[in-house]
Amino acid sequence: MLIHVVKWSQLSASEEMPKPSLEILEQPQSLYRFRYLTEFKDNPHGPLTGQNSSKVYKTFPTVRLKNYCKKAIIRCWLCVNSNGKNVHIHQLLTKNDGRGIRNEPHDVVVDTTNNFTAQFEGLNIIHAVTKGKKYLEGFHEKKCFINSGYELNKLVYPYNEAELKQEVKNMEKNKAVLYFEAFDYETHEKLGCDIFSHEIKNSKNPHTSTLKIARQSVTCGKVSGGTEVIIFVEKVTKDVKIMFSERNGPWKEEAEIVEIWHQVAIAFRTPAYKDLSIDQDKEVFFQLVRESDNSFSNEMPFSYRPAQTTQPKYCEPVIGKKRRIDEDLSSVGVPSYPYSPPLSEQNYNSEIDSFYNSQDCVFHVMSNDDPFLQDCNEKLRGGGVLPGIMDYTYGVPRTECTIELGPGLESDGVGGHGHISESNEPFVDEARKHISAENEDDVEQKEYKLAKNLFQLILKEDNPSFTKFNDILKNLSHEKLIHFRNIFNKTPIHMAIENKKFDYLEPLVLAGIDVNALDVDGNSSLHLAILHDAQPKIISFLLEKGANTNLFNTDGETPIHLACRLGRKLQLEYLLPSMRSFTEHLSIKTGDTPLHVAVQHGHFDLVSPLLKKVPILFPNKGGYTSLDLAIIKEDDRIVKLLLSHMDPKERKNIVIVNIILTKVKSDMMFELLMDYMRRAGEEPDFVSIKYENKLSSDLNEKCIIKRLL
Repeated sequence: MLIHVVKWSQLSASEEMPKPSLEILEQPQSLYRFRYLTEFKDNPHGPLTGQNSSKVYKTFPTVRLKNYCKKAIIRCWLCVNSNGKNVHIHQLLTKNDGRGIRNEPHDVVVDTTNNFTAQFEGLNIIHAVTKGKKYLEGFHEKKCFINSGYELNKLVYPYNEAELKQEVKNMEKNKAVLYFEAFDYETHEKLGCDIFSHEIKNSKNPHTSTLKIARQSVTCGKVSGGTEVIIFVEKVTKDVKIMFSERNGPWKEEAEIVEIWHQVAIAFRTPAYKDLSIDQDKEVFFQLVRESDNSFSNEMPFSYRPAQTTQPKYCEPVIGKKRRIDEDLSSVGVPSYPYSPPLSEQNYNSEIDSFYNSQDCVFHVMSNDDPFLQDCNEKLRGGGVLPGIMDYTYGVPRTECTIELGPGLESDGVGGHGHISESNEPFVDEARKHISAENEDDVEQKEYKLAKNLFQLILKEDNPSFTKFNDILKNLSHEKLIHFRNIFNKTPIHMAIENKKFDYLEPLVLAGIDVNALDVDGNSSLHLAILHDAQPKIISFLLEKGANTNLFNTDGETPIHLACRLGRKLQLEYLLPSMRSFTEHLSIKTGDTPLHVAVQHGHFDLVSPLLKKVPILFPNKGGYTSLDLAIIKEDDRIVKLLLSHMDPKERKNIVIVNIILTKVKSDMMFELLMDYMRRAGEEPDFVSIKYENKLSSDLNEKCIIKRLL
């Protein structure tokens, strides 16, 4: 057999042997609950599986060495990300091979028997307690090891505790990747074919867990936006957004998040839809978005309802019972009265019985001496109201006739004196009511037409015609006008403000329409004036005419709350003088003062005037003060402004300490509050406190906080 030996030097560049490389056949699962050492020691369960693993068929992270024919070792580490060999403070432990708990690195020997494929079973990512010194030493050792080669060399990086702490502090602790490298089994020479897995996120941490919406409070709202919606979610952090989108369109808009409650509930206000003139419901959806890792939640449906001003019945007045004549007539029945024998003892019974049984007639009630009955008869006969007299029918063909009654029946019928007997009184009462109702209907129909003209004039006239407008007002009765509403319970004043016909306000108010009337959403004229950004002179006019600033709409807001939420500074200046006590302006839903609302929406310009009316440390229903909200939002300008208005002599130091311990989320806020305490001379005699949460632990590393109990 001829063996042809080729030297490496004889191979051309195009014929060089390919270099060894690693290929990940099965990526690790993308979401995994990072575990604690105690639960791993006691009952190790739920190891890291492969991304294609199922309950029926388990898979694990799997790597294959390519282009290498010798026995080799594939090693696995836990790193922070794929940007270099930055080892993780957390540990990658295993306990499934009978050798007890083993820490990193994890080695698997590969050769031809396993097709150079390494499967890493039983790996568990274990939380490291960052403040423990032994974990810091382990972190340093792993850092040296991964950069040493096959054997550990602790001199690669000198041990510097301060630097290690800073590195751990800046580390993303809820994300990790697996780092694989390969060595020759005999020489331990590194083969230079490193590879990183996909990112693994901690499924139980709100920064990295799966976004999920479990429930929403409202499924539809106004096309102009501003509808408050509350959703229940899996734990989230403040870096999430709520995005509204169309399924088949480019429109996207971010909602305004009002509050994230203990990471499991979010209150937000819907954005306005792109087209405010829609004439039917528009279906869209919203979802949570976390841009840090490009995560999205499940989609939730939402419908935008057309604006009330575009509804066909917006100009439809509702006046009294708004009866229609034809409807009334259909409901007016002819009463059936049983025959009553005469009260007289004279012997007329048999004669009358014989008459009724033999004559085809209807008893005709009429008196020449009673004007009302004459009018009644004319309306019932000739007015087209009833086809004829229908008061007594005995199952025989009806013909009109007149009965001549003798003197003995005067006590029981209609005689020459024009008296009405008791048996006929129900008919007369019914006829009187019908004619009275008919007259009322005539008046209401007239006023209905005038009111509809008034509503249409307010809605559709671009250039107000005051002559026509005043003519309509003159023809409307004052008593009726003050009660005119449309189907949305809006008065002409509401409609004038919504359609920005502010010139109509004065005559409408002078005509007697109530400025404090509430529409279907509980909004008064002041609410709508703030909502539609009316000029301050309009606010002033309404206040002069008795507009009440203490009225709450269905969102639990007074006009002052609304001005603070929308940032209406000029309008607020006119509203604040009428604010007698801030306790009269606590939101029904949240207990927020107007100062809470201004701080929450970041309206710095509104805070100073509100501080003259509202105390800083007054809590809402959730126990948050205005200062708390400013700190949580990390709005340093508002925090500084609030602190500048706090008198240290009248404040308990424990308030600031409590805020530092429970509300501070950043170094900037911490330093701001600590600086305030120093300037107040409240820094000496620090006492060490044992903290339970991570935030308090971080603060304890910076400074030991004074505790005055």
